[in-house]
Amino acid sequence: MPIRHPTLWLSIPRRNQLRRLVGRPPEEDFLSAFERQHRCIFFHLPKTAGITISETILGGFHTNHRIYRRCAKADPVSVAKFWKFCILRDPVDRFISAYRFLAAGGISPQDRIFQEANAAAFASFERFLQVFQDDPVLHNYVHFRPQAAFVCDDQGRLRMDFVGRFENLPEAFDLICSQLGITARLRSHNRTPDHAGRPELTPEANAALRTFYAADYAILERLM
Repeated sequence: MPIRHPTLWLSIPRRNQLRRLVGRPPEEDFLSAFERQHRCIFFHLPKTAGITISETILGGFHTNHRIYRRCAKADPVSVAKFWKFCILRDPVDRFISAYRFLAAGGISPQDRIFQEANAAAFASFERFLQVFQDDPVLHNYVHFRPQAAFVCDDQGRLRMDFVGRFENLPEAFDLICSQLGITARLRSHNRTPDHAGRPELTPEANAALRTFYAADYAILERLM
């Protein structure tokens, strides 16, 4: 195991205090002021109502898509002590939502670049399913990456203190607010339109997606 510099076992705010004493510029803190105050960390997984929670609970601070392993290395003290929470979604439903979201251009320049670079795959949902099975570029794009990759440690262990279900978002939202001792109203942001309903999946396509997202399903089964 590599030896880490002693200051890395301090929180980022404490390291910045030491940096100021020696005239060095501060590190960028990946946590919001709200999270520091309430001693919590929100892990925003793509297409799981993360923008809604960022807007209604974190005061508009957008966390991007944090990865537990990286956060634990950047600030092991805060990550160990703070209450960590996320929302998980049925992986196949999330996959369909992510496809529609990106097929429509996504929300960021990176989303549009990704969609344009893979325009042939996005020609139809059926075509995307076919290409996705063997395309690591699609597998690794943030919206399609397994949810376990964001919230588990290097040994695949879930490291969240609370996991809410997207399918029961109002109840999960109320529990989060109760834990944090705040009052907030759930409002929807960045919802992917669902005019056409859920597309039909062949048994083979459904089985392939369930295999790809096996780690996610294992987490959800433990929560039931």
